[in-house]
Amino acid sequence: MEKMSDYILRILKGNNIFVFWSWGPSQFEILYDEYGSDMGIKFLVNGHHHKGFVEVFYDRSYDLFKVTLKDKKGNVKEVIDEVYFDELQNIIDKKIEYIDEYSY
Repeated sequence: MEKMSDYILRILKGNNIFVFWSWGPSQFEILYDEYGSDMGIKFLVNGHHHKGFVEVFYDRSYDLFKVTLKDKKGNVKEVIDEVYFDELQNIIDKKIEYIDEYSY
């Protein structure tokens, strides 16, 4: 069975890997739930709009994802609840890197 952190990375890279790498992702960490299960990832980005951490956490009760943007000190800047798997890359990209002049 695939670990959730690997699954999330596969989703984020899946549609267009160049979009993923344009965020300058680094410092990847696995996030665990209260039961010790691998349920998400945290990574540092250096995007056009957001420079700081992105957390992607799987909510198994809704079968959806929660995206949290934090500054480099760990302060929460924005929380996006109820994200479907096929929207993850696009939603994160719009928050941290995308500008209208991009064409891909």
